[in-house]
Order: sequence, then structure tokens, then C-alpha cells
Amino acid sequence: MKGQRIVVGSPHGDEAALVIEARRLRDAGAEVIFAGAAVDAGRLAATAVSEDVSEVVVADAQARDALLDALAAADALDIAVRVVEC
Repeated sequence: MKGQRIVVGSPHGDEAALVIEARRLRDAGAEVIFAGAAVDAGRLAATAVSEDVSEVVVADAQARDALLDALAAADALDIAVRVVEC
């Protein structure tokens, strides 16, 4: 985990749960870019690409599917997407 760059955000979901996950990742040594809740999948994908992250953490499976589509459109399928339990 140390040294990884990770975006945490979701189009919908519990922002408090996203904050908890962002802090957990930060405490584990990751560099976290917190996008928050209510951020659309296209914006998350653009942020992930521009920030050169290895992973994006979202709040639910629906957000994951939309983000995977947006990452595919940006030719960035090398960026992992993980769902956090909210």
C-alpha cells in the first residue's frame, strides 16, 4: 500500500464511509486523492487518469460499473476499481 496513489469518491453513496476508507488508506501509507460523494463517473475517471493513480475506490457496484465504462472510454483499464462497504 505504501506509495500507492488512490482516488476515493463515488457518484452516490455514504460520504462518511468514503472518508473512513480514505483515512484508512492514508494511515496505511497510500497517497489519497479524495473526490467525495456526488462525483460522476466521468469526472472520477478523468481525475484518476490525470493524477496517475493505481486504483479508484467507490461506494457501490453500480458506481463501479459506471466507472469501468468511463475508464474504458479513456483507455485507462489498467486502473483498478474497488468497492468499499458502505
